[in-house]
Amino acid sequence: MNTTIFKQCGIGLVEILVSMAIGLFILAGVVQLYATSTVNAKTVSGAAAIQENARFAFSRLEQDIKQAGYAGCFSLKSAYPRQYFSEAADDYMDVVPRYDQLVTTNAAAGEENDFSMFVSGENDVDVGSLAFDSLTVRYLSAKSRRAVTAITGGNQIYASGLTDFKSGEVAAIGDCSRVSFFEIGNTNSPEVDGYVEIASGSLGRQYTMASDNSGTGTALESAVAYVYGGDTGAITYSIGTSAAGNALGESCSSSSPQYCALRRNNDELVEGISAFDVEYGWQDVDGKLYFHTADAMNAARWFFVDRVRVSATFNSIESAPTNDGSPLLTKTYARTFLMQNQLPVDYSRLAAGL
Repeated sequence: MNTTIFKQCGIGLVEILVSMAIGLFILAGVVQLYATSTVNAKTVSGAAAIQENARFAFSRLEQDIKQAGYAGCFSLKSAYPRQYFSEAADDYMDVVPRYDQLVTTNAAAGEENDFSMFVSGENDVDVGSLAFDSLTVRYLSAKSRRAVTAITGGNQIYASGLTDFKSGEVAAIGDCSRVSFFEIGNTNSPEVDGYVEIASGSLGRQYTMASDNSGTGTALESAVAYVYGGDTGAITYSIGTSAAGNALGESCSSSSPQYCALRRNNDELVEGISAFDVEYGWQDVDGKLYFHTADAMNAARWFFVDRVRVSATFNSIESAPTNDGSPLLTKTYARTFLMQNQLPVDYSRLAAGL
């Protein structure tokens, strides 16, 4: 009988080990590629968030700072009862004021609604374990300007299109020679009522209405009056804990700067602010440029400010790898904004009354 013997073949231990080594090598490469991609994605995302937040924040700052001091067809600075000739605190001339202050809330000297200053600020305001500057600008909003058609009782100002006027907010009435600031009455609904009611006091000035054909007095004094609402008043930029931080029970601090947010009045603009510094400057007619922090300012210096320099450090909010081992990616931006309603100061002409 014939017997057939079949030879059995298979994979040996050596081949298995070699195959495993190659597989592990390939897997390690894939894992490394994934880890690198993840890190790069976090870096790119963080950098994009920083850039977008910086762009938006500086855009809003520019809009408000450019309008600082706007009071219709003249500047708030020219309406002040004290006109300075130089930085010296006693070098001034008192003139007839061209503005009335009827606002009673936060209206004391140095407070938010103190309209004797078109720009002001504070240095190193404590927020948790950090310190940030704050900035306040004041102006009349041209976007929410409406021609006055009638005034009754000295405290009811009639105009059309009063959608932007809200009860309790600051508003103003002005022409080409003067302006009056006031609060809108709490029971007044301007859009429905068709008029804006002054909450406290009454106008002590005669304003020319759009319905008048000629007016009285000089050309400036006979200019048609307008009522201003919307953003009219004080706009304050400050730093506080973000809405996300409040929701998580976290606060703005040196250990969690991702919960620090830039606010415009009560509205949160952007979160992830690690630093916010403001300097105030002006240029005289000889081209000499001055910059000071709020602590170094006095009444005369505030009077001459024609530009604001803002430096802000933004962080990535979410963790991102950095070269120095910090948990957050950061970048600092600085810009100088010119005020369109202020001109370089010629001290000699001011002193000469020219």
